[in-house]
Amino acid sequence: MIGEAMLAIKALDSAFVLVQGAIAKKKEVEDMAGEVGKFFTAKKKVEEHIENARKAGTDDLMTGSALEEAITIDQQEERIEKMMEKVGAYYSRKGQTHRWVKIKAEARKIEKKREVKRKAKNAAARLAAEEEEMLIHDLAKMFLSLVGAVAVIAGLVFLFFGSGHE
Repeated sequence: MIGEAMLAIKALDSAFVLVQGAIAKKKEVEDMAGEVGKFFTAKKKVEEHIENARKAGTDDLMTGSALEEAITIDQQEERIEKMMEKVGAYYSRKGQTHRWVKIKAEARKIEKKREVKRKAKNAAARLAAEEEEMLIHDLAKMFLSLVGAVAVIAGLVFLFFGSGHE
């Protein structure tokens, strides 16, 4: 998990460098869609790793203290905020504040849709797992009933016909 988080952070840094490079080359806002898109994708992955780190915590004392983990999470969140401010400031300097606001609003909408889809997918997976568990349970009951019926029939046959030692 740490390796994945580090890769996500590196991807975020790389995406931000691309955005900064585009800004330095005086690219027009319209021409920066690819770089900004990569930045948002990388930002989302880092935020997911931060959220996973918050949820997971750790019981292993060798992986570092809770304070260390909290500091790392806070630092990453602060870096993301600063990067977002710099990109937003560039849009403002180019007189495109309204576009930046629109981009952020659209990103929130997309994120909400993804969250709804993820929750629906998780609910469907949970339902499928429950159905599978019920099927296995029912098959086990049927198998035990079948074994019981065979035992009863065998007992009745033995009772009626005897062991043949009379």
